[in-house]
Amino acid sequence: MEHGNKFQQFVKALFHIDEKVFYAFLYRISQAFVGILTIFFITSWFQPGEQGYYYTFNSLIALQIIFEMGFSFVIVQFSAHDFAALHWSKRGNIVGPREAVEAFSLFVGKCCKTYTIIAFCAFVIIWVVGNFFFRTADNATPVNWSLPWLLLCLMTMGNLLLTPFFAIIEGSGRVKEINQFKTIQNTVGALILWIAMMNNLKLYSIGLDLLFCFVFGLSWLWKKYPNLIGQAYHRLLRSRKELTSISRWSNEIWPMQWRIGISWISG
Repeated sequence: MEHGNKFQQFVKALFHIDEKVFYAFLYRISQAFVGILTIFFITSWFQPGEQGYYYTFNSLIALQIIFEMGFSFVIVQFSAHDFAALHWSKRGNIVGPREAVEAFSLFVGKCCKTYTIIAFCAFVIIWVVGNFFFRTADNATPVNWSLPWLLLCLMTMGNLLLTPFFAIIEGSGRVKEINQFKTIQNTVGALILWIAMMNNLKLYSIGLDLLFCFVFGLSWLWKKYPNLIGQAYHRLLRSRKELTSISRWSNEIWPMQWRIGISWISG
Protein backbone atom coordinates (compact mmCIF):
# COMPACT_ATOMS: atom_id res chain seq x y z
CA MET A 1 0.00 0.00 0.00
CA GLU A 2 2.84 2.34 0.87
CA HIS A 3 4.58 1.61 -2.43
CA GLY A 4 1.31 2.34 -4.28
CA ASN A 5 1.00 5.76 -2.61
CA LYS A 6 4.60 6.61 -3.50
CA PHE A 7 3.97 5.64 -7.12
CA GLN A 8 0.87 7.85 -7.25
CA GLN A 9 2.83 10.78 -5.82
CA PHE A 10 5.56 10.20 -8.40
CA VAL A 11 3.04 10.20 -11.28
CA LYS A 12 1.40 13.39 -9.99
CA ALA A 13 4.77 15.10 -9.67
CA LEU A 14 5.76 13.93 -13.17
CA PHE A 15 2.68 15.35 -14.87
CA HIS A 16 2.32 18.46 -12.76
CA ILE A 17 3.92 21.15 -14.94
CA ASP A 18 4.36 24.71 -13.77
CA GLU A 19 2.85 27.37 -16.07
CA LYS A 20 6.29 28.85 -16.74
CA VAL A 21 7.60 25.46 -17.80
CA PHE A 22 4.49 24.77 -19.89
CA TYR A 23 4.79 27.98 -21.93
CA ALA A 24 8.54 27.52 -22.36
CA PHE A 25 7.81 24.00 -23.64
CA LEU A 26 5.04 25.35 -25.91
CA TYR A 27 7.45 27.87 -27.41
CA ARG A 28 9.99 25.13 -28.19
CA ILE A 29 7.26 22.99 -29.73
CA SER A 30 6.17 25.91 -31.93
CA GLN A 31 9.77 26.38 -33.07
CA ALA A 32 10.06 22.72 -34.05
CA PHE A 33 6.67 22.73 -35.80
CA VAL A 34 7.46 25.93 -37.71
CA GLY A 35 10.89 24.61 -38.72
CA ILE A 36 9.48 21.41 -40.20
CA LEU A 37 6.69 23.14 -42.13
CA THR A 38 9.07 25.82 -43.42
CA ILE A 39 11.21 23.13 -45.03
CA PHE A 40 8.12 21.89 -46.85
CA PHE A 41 7.25 25.40 -48.10
CA ILE A 42 10.82 26.08 -49.22
CA THR A 43 10.99 22.92 -51.31
CA SER A 44 7.51 23.58 -52.72
CA TRP A 45 7.75 27.28 -53.63
CA PHE A 46 11.46 28.02 -54.12
CA GLN A 47 13.58 27.03 -57.09
CA PRO A 48 16.82 25.15 -56.26
CA GLY A 49 18.90 28.32 -56.71
CA GLU A 50 16.58 30.31 -54.44
CA GLN A 51 16.74 27.57 -51.83
CA GLY A 52 20.51 27.96 -51.77
CA TYR A 53 20.19 31.70 -51.22
CA TYR A 54 17.61 31.15 -48.46
CA TYR A 55 19.89 28.89 -46.44
CA THR A 56 22.94 31.08 -47.12
CA PHE A 57 21.00 34.14 -45.91
CA ASN A 58 20.24 32.35 -42.66
CA SER A 59 23.83 31.18 -42.26
CA LEU A 60 25.25 34.68 -42.69
CA ILE A 61 22.65 36.25 -40.39
CA ALA A 62 23.65 33.72 -37.74
CA LEU A 63 26.97 35.60 -37.53
CA GLN A 64 25.19 38.10 -35.29
CA ILE A 65 25.92 35.72 -32.42
CA ILE A 66 29.59 36.75 -32.69
CA PHE A 67 28.63 40.37 -32.02
CA GLU A 68 26.12 39.65 -29.25
CA MET A 69 28.28 37.06 -27.46
CA GLY A 70 25.52 35.94 -25.10
CA PHE A 71 25.00 39.40 -23.63
CA SER A 72 21.23 38.85 -23.38
CA PHE A 73 21.90 35.90 -21.04
CA VAL A 74 23.98 38.17 -18.81
CA ILE A 75 21.18 40.77 -18.75
CA VAL A 76 18.71 38.09 -17.62
CA GLN A 77 20.95 37.08 -14.71
CA PHE A 78 21.62 40.60 -13.44
CA SER A 79 17.99 41.68 -13.90
CA ALA A 80 16.91 38.71 -11.80
CA HIS A 81 19.38 39.77 -9.10
CA ASP A 82 18.21 43.40 -9.09
CA PHE A 83 14.51 42.52 -9.05
CA ALA A 84 14.94 41.04 -5.60
CA ALA A 85 14.41 44.67 -4.49
CA LEU A 86 12.25 45.84 -7.41
CA HIS A 87 8.90 45.01 -8.98
CA TRP A 88 6.61 46.09 -11.80
CA SER A 89 3.67 48.41 -11.27
CA LYS A 90 0.33 47.78 -12.99
CA ARG A 91 1.31 50.32 -15.65
CA GLY A 92 4.56 48.55 -16.42
CA ASN A 93 6.87 50.87 -14.50
CA ILE A 94 9.79 49.72 -12.37
CA VAL A 95 9.17 50.59 -8.73
CA GLY A 96 11.06 50.04 -5.50
CA PRO A 97 13.61 51.84 -3.30
CA ARG A 98 14.84 55.01 -4.98
CA GLU A 99 18.51 54.01 -5.03
CA ALA A 100 17.71 50.56 -6.43
CA VAL A 101 15.52 52.04 -9.19
CA GLU A 102 18.20 54.59 -10.08
CA ALA A 103 20.94 51.95 -10.22
CA PHE A 104 18.80 49.67 -12.38
CA SER A 105 17.91 52.57 -14.68
CA LEU A 106 21.61 53.15 -15.26
CA PHE A 107 22.02 49.44 -16.00
CA VAL A 108 19.15 49.56 -18.52
CA GLY A 109 20.68 52.60 -20.21
CA LYS A 110 24.07 50.92 -20.47
CA CYS A 111 22.50 47.76 -21.93
CA CYS A 112 20.59 49.86 -24.46
CA LYS A 113 23.78 51.68 -25.47
CA THR A 114 25.71 48.42 -25.82
CA TYR A 115 23.02 46.78 -27.96
CA THR A 116 22.79 49.86 -30.18
CA ILE A 117 26.50 49.47 -30.94
CA ILE A 118 26.11 45.70 -31.39
CA ALA A 119 23.15 46.09 -33.77
CA PHE A 120 24.88 48.76 -35.89
CA CYS A 121 28.16 46.82 -36.16
CA ALA A 122 26.31 43.58 -36.96
CA PHE A 123 24.30 45.29 -39.70
CA VAL A 124 27.26 46.98 -41.40
CA ILE A 125 29.65 44.02 -41.30
CA ILE A 126 27.16 41.26 -42.14
CA TRP A 127 25.57 43.30 -44.94
CA VAL A 128 28.98 44.11 -46.47
CA VAL A 129 30.23 40.51 -46.12
CA GLY A 130 27.00 39.20 -47.67
CA ASN A 131 27.22 41.62 -50.59
CA PHE A 132 30.83 40.63 -51.27
CA PHE A 133 30.01 36.93 -51.03
CA PHE A 134 26.96 37.01 -53.31
CA ARG A 135 28.58 39.27 -55.91
CA THR A 136 31.67 37.07 -56.23
CA ALA A 137 29.81 33.76 -56.15
CA ASP A 138 29.48 31.78 -59.37
CA ASN A 139 25.68 31.76 -59.76
CA ALA A 140 24.33 29.39 -62.38
CA THR A 141 20.79 30.73 -61.83
CA PRO A 142 20.18 34.52 -61.65
CA VAL A 143 18.38 35.38 -58.42
CA ASN A 144 17.16 38.77 -57.17
CA TRP A 145 19.00 38.87 -53.84
CA SER A 146 20.22 42.46 -53.30
CA LEU A 147 17.14 44.20 -51.86
CA PRO A 148 15.91 41.10 -49.96
CA TRP A 149 19.36 40.87 -48.35
CA LEU A 150 19.26 44.55 -47.33
CA LEU A 151 15.76 44.14 -45.85
CA LEU A 152 16.85 41.07 -43.92
CA CYS A 153 19.92 42.83 -42.47
CA LEU A 154 17.89 45.90 -41.48
CA MET A 155 15.25 43.83 -39.74
CA THR A 156 17.91 41.79 -37.97
CA MET A 157 19.35 45.04 -36.63
CA GLY A 158 15.89 46.18 -35.53
CA ASN A 159 15.21 42.97 -33.63
CA LEU A 160 18.65 43.14 -31.98
CA LEU A 161 17.74 46.59 -30.63
CA LEU A 162 14.72 45.06 -28.86
CA THR A 163 16.65 42.11 -27.40
CA PRO A 164 17.79 43.76 -24.13
CA PHE A 165 14.23 44.77 -23.22
CA PHE A 166 12.93 41.21 -23.51
CA ALA A 167 15.93 39.97 -21.52
CA ILE A 168 15.18 42.47 -18.74
CA ILE A 169 11.52 41.44 -18.58
CA GLU A 170 12.42 37.75 -18.54
CA GLY A 171 15.01 38.33 -15.83
CA SER A 172 12.46 40.19 -13.73
CA GLY A 173 10.56 36.92 -13.34
CA ARG A 174 7.97 37.25 -16.09
CA VAL A 175 9.10 34.10 -17.86
CA LYS A 176 5.56 32.94 -18.61
CA GLU A 177 4.65 36.26 -20.24
CA ILE A 178 7.78 36.33 -22.39
CA ASN A 179 7.27 32.76 -23.62
CA GLN A 180 3.64 33.48 -24.43
CA PHE A 181 4.78 36.47 -26.49
CA LYS A 182 7.54 34.49 -28.24
CA THR A 183 5.13 31.67 -29.13
CA ILE A 184 2.68 34.09 -30.78
CA GLN A 185 5.48 36.02 -32.49
CA ASN A 186 7.12 32.85 -33.82
CA THR A 187 3.87 31.30 -35.07
CA VAL A 188 2.37 34.39 -36.72
CA GLY A 189 5.75 35.32 -38.21
CA ALA A 190 5.94 31.87 -39.77
CA LEU A 191 2.44 32.26 -41.21
CA ILE A 192 3.52 35.53 -42.84
CA LEU A 193 6.63 33.81 -44.20
CA TRP A 194 4.57 30.98 -45.71
CA ILE A 195 1.93 33.33 -47.20
CA ALA A 196 4.69 35.47 -48.72
CA MET A 197 6.27 32.36 -50.27
CA MET A 198 2.94 31.24 -51.73
CA ASN A 199 2.45 34.74 -53.21
CA ASN A 200 5.76 34.45 -55.05
CA LEU A 201 7.59 37.08 -52.97
CA LYS A 202 10.64 34.80 -53.05
CA LEU A 203 13.56 35.93 -50.85
CA TYR A 204 11.62 38.95 -49.58
CA SER A 205 9.66 36.43 -47.50
CA ILE A 206 12.45 36.10 -44.93
CA GLY A 207 12.71 39.85 -44.38
CA LEU A 208 8.93 40.18 -44.09
CA ASP A 209 8.94 37.56 -41.33
CA LEU A 210 11.51 39.58 -39.37
CA LEU A 211 9.69 42.83 -40.17
CA PHE A 212 6.58 41.43 -38.48
CA CYS A 213 8.67 40.24 -35.50
CA PHE A 214 10.11 43.74 -35.09
CA VAL A 215 6.78 45.59 -35.40
CA PHE A 216 4.96 43.11 -33.16
CA GLY A 217 7.76 43.16 -30.58
CA LEU A 218 7.92 46.96 -30.51
CA SER A 219 4.11 47.24 -30.25
CA TRP A 220 4.00 44.66 -27.44
CA LEU A 221 6.70 46.48 -25.47
CA TRP A 222 5.02 49.83 -26.02
CA LYS A 223 1.68 48.52 -24.78
CA LYS A 224 2.89 46.41 -21.82
CA TYR A 225 5.92 48.42 -20.69
CA PRO A 226 5.47 51.92 -22.17
CA ASN A 227 8.19 53.57 -20.09
CA LEU A 228 10.90 50.93 -20.42
CA ILE A 229 12.11 51.95 -23.87
CA GLY A 230 11.75 55.65 -23.13
CA GLN A 231 13.68 55.27 -19.90
CA ALA A 232 16.46 53.38 -21.65
CA TYR A 233 16.95 55.95 -24.40
CA HIS A 234 16.67 58.80 -21.92
CA ARG A 235 19.64 57.30 -20.09
CA LEU A 236 21.38 56.64 -23.41
CA LEU A 237 21.29 60.33 -24.32
CA ARG A 238 22.55 61.51 -20.94
CA SER A 239 26.18 62.25 -20.18
CA ARG A 240 28.77 59.63 -20.98
CA LYS A 241 30.28 60.09 -17.53
CA GLU A 242 27.09 58.99 -15.79
CA LEU A 243 26.64 55.91 -17.95
CA THR A 244 30.22 54.74 -17.57
CA SER A 245 30.35 55.34 -13.82
CA ILE A 246 28.77 52.02 -12.97
CA SER A 247 31.51 50.20 -11.12
CA ARG A 248 29.63 46.91 -11.27
CA TRP A 249 30.03 46.90 -15.06
CA SER A 250 33.76 46.27 -14.89
CA ASN A 251 33.75 44.37 -11.60
CA GLU A 252 30.72 42.10 -12.05
CA ILE A 253 29.16 42.18 -15.52
CA TRP A 254 32.20 42.12 -17.80
CA PRO A 255 33.95 39.17 -16.04
CA MET A 256 30.78 37.11 -16.58
CA GLN A 257 30.22 38.46 -20.09
CA TRP A 258 33.57 37.56 -21.62
CA ARG A 259 33.38 33.98 -20.33
CA ILE A 260 29.89 33.47 -21.78
CA GLY A 261 31.00 35.22 -24.98
CA ILE A 262 33.82 32.72 -25.49
CA SER A 263 31.42 29.79 -25.03
CA TRP A 264 28.93 31.30 -27.53
CA ILE A 265 31.60 31.98 -30.15
CA SER A 266 32.93 28.43 -29.69
CA GLY A 267 29.43 27.09 -30.31
